[in-house]
Amino acid sequence: MTAPGGWLRPIAGGITVALKVQPKSKRQGIEGLVPEAGGGARLKVRVKAPPDSGKANAAVIALLADAWGLRKSDIALIAGASDRNKLVGVKGEGEALLRVIEASVDGPKPVLRT
Repeated sequence: MTAPGGWLRPIAGGITVALKVQPKSKRQGIEGLVPEAGGGARLKVRVKAPPDSGKANAAVIALLADAWGLRKSDIALIAGASDRNKLVGVKGEGEALLRVIEASVDGPKPVLRT
Protein backbone atom coordinates (compact mmCIF):
# COMPACT_ATOMS: atom_id res chain seq x y z
CA MET A 1 0.00 0.00 0.00
CA THR A 2 2.99 2.35 -0.24
CA ALA A 3 2.53 4.96 -2.96
CA PRO A 4 5.23 5.39 -5.58
CA GLY A 5 7.82 7.83 -4.25
CA GLY A 6 7.25 6.70 -0.67
CA TRP A 7 5.19 9.73 0.35
CA LEU A 8 2.40 7.50 1.73
CA ARG A 9 3.24 4.64 4.10
CA PRO A 10 1.09 2.26 6.17
CA ILE A 11 1.23 2.38 9.95
CA ALA A 12 -0.86 0.65 12.60
CA GLY A 13 -4.35 2.16 12.39
CA GLY A 14 -3.73 4.37 9.35
CA ILE A 15 -1.02 5.86 7.15
CA THR A 16 1.70 8.50 7.20
CA VAL A 17 1.99 11.26 4.63
CA ALA A 18 5.28 13.06 3.88
CA LEU A 19 4.66 16.78 3.28
CA LYS A 20 6.56 19.80 1.99
CA VAL A 21 4.84 22.85 3.52
CA GLN A 22 5.01 26.41 2.26
CA PRO A 23 3.78 28.78 4.99
CA LYS A 24 2.85 32.45 4.37
CA SER A 25 1.64 31.63 0.88
CA LYS A 26 -0.71 33.92 -1.01
CA ARG A 27 -2.99 30.93 -1.66
CA GLN A 28 -3.81 27.72 0.19
CA GLY A 29 -4.14 24.24 -1.15
CA ILE A 30 -2.66 20.90 -2.03
CA GLU A 31 -0.26 21.52 -4.90
CA GLY A 32 0.72 17.95 -5.80
CA LEU A 33 3.85 15.87 -5.50
CA VAL A 34 7.34 17.38 -5.51
CA PRO A 35 10.51 15.30 -5.88
CA GLU A 36 13.08 15.13 -3.10
CA ALA A 37 16.80 15.59 -3.77
CA GLY A 38 17.67 12.08 -2.53
CA GLY A 39 14.81 10.41 -4.41
CA GLY A 40 11.21 9.93 -3.43
CA ALA A 41 8.55 12.61 -3.23
CA ARG A 42 6.52 14.72 -0.82
CA LEU A 43 3.03 16.17 -1.05
CA LYS A 44 3.33 19.96 -1.35
CA VAL A 45 0.87 21.95 0.73
CA ARG A 46 0.56 25.76 0.83
CA VAL A 47 -1.00 27.62 3.75
CA LYS A 48 -1.50 31.33 4.40
CA ALA A 49 -0.63 31.05 8.10
CA PRO A 50 2.85 32.10 9.24
CA PRO A 51 5.30 29.61 10.78
CA ASP A 52 4.75 31.21 14.18
CA SER A 53 3.77 29.36 17.36
CA GLY A 54 2.41 26.38 15.45
CA LYS A 55 -0.05 28.42 13.37
CA ALA A 56 1.14 26.95 10.07
CA ASN A 57 1.03 23.41 11.48
CA ALA A 58 -2.56 23.92 12.65
CA ALA A 59 -3.47 25.38 9.25
CA VAL A 60 -1.95 22.36 7.46
CA ILE A 61 -3.96 19.93 9.59
CA ALA A 62 -7.17 21.91 9.04
CA LEU A 63 -6.59 22.10 5.28
CA LEU A 64 -5.85 18.38 4.96
CA ALA A 65 -8.83 17.42 7.11
CA ASP A 66 -11.13 19.54 4.96
CA ALA A 67 -9.66 18.28 1.66
CA TRP A 68 -9.84 14.65 2.72
CA GLY A 69 -13.21 14.79 4.51
CA LEU A 70 -11.73 13.85 7.89
CA ARG A 71 -11.83 15.25 11.40
CA LYS A 72 -8.83 17.34 12.44
CA SER A 73 -8.38 14.92 15.33
CA ASP A 74 -7.72 12.13 12.79
CA ILE A 75 -4.54 13.90 11.59
CA ALA A 76 -1.49 14.40 13.81
CA LEU A 77 1.95 15.88 13.24
CA ILE A 78 4.53 13.13 13.80
CA ALA A 79 7.73 14.94 12.78
CA GLY A 80 8.88 18.32 11.49
CA ALA A 81 7.11 20.74 13.83
CA SER A 82 9.61 23.51 12.99
CA ASP A 83 10.61 22.33 9.50
CA ARG A 84 9.01 22.66 6.07
CA ASN A 85 9.38 18.90 5.63
CA LYS A 86 6.76 17.28 7.83
CA LEU A 87 5.35 13.84 8.48
CA VAL A 88 1.70 13.51 9.47
CA GLY A 89 -0.16 10.46 10.65
CA VAL A 90 -3.71 9.89 9.48
CA LYS A 91 -6.03 7.56 11.43
CA GLY A 92 -8.40 5.31 9.56
CA GLU A 93 -8.72 2.30 7.28
CA GLY A 94 -5.60 2.23 5.12
CA GLU A 95 -7.01 1.37 1.69
CA ALA A 96 -9.84 3.92 1.92
CA LEU A 97 -7.44 6.62 3.10
CA LEU A 98 -5.04 5.81 0.29
CA ARG A 99 -7.76 6.26 -2.34
CA VAL A 100 -8.94 9.59 -0.91
CA ILE A 101 -5.46 11.03 -0.41
CA GLU A 102 -4.15 9.95 -3.82
CA ALA A 103 -7.28 11.43 -5.44
CA SER A 104 -6.52 14.80 -3.80
CA VAL A 105 -3.29 14.81 -5.80
CA ASP A 106 -4.53 13.29 -9.05
CA GLY A 107 -7.94 14.78 -9.75
CA PRO A 108 -11.52 14.79 -8.46
CA LYS A 109 -11.66 14.56 -4.70
CA PRO A 110 -13.74 11.74 -3.22
CA VAL A 111 -14.56 12.36 0.41
CA LEU A 112 -14.15 9.86 3.23
CA ARG A 113 -16.65 10.50 6.02
CA THR A 114 -15.99 8.84 9.37
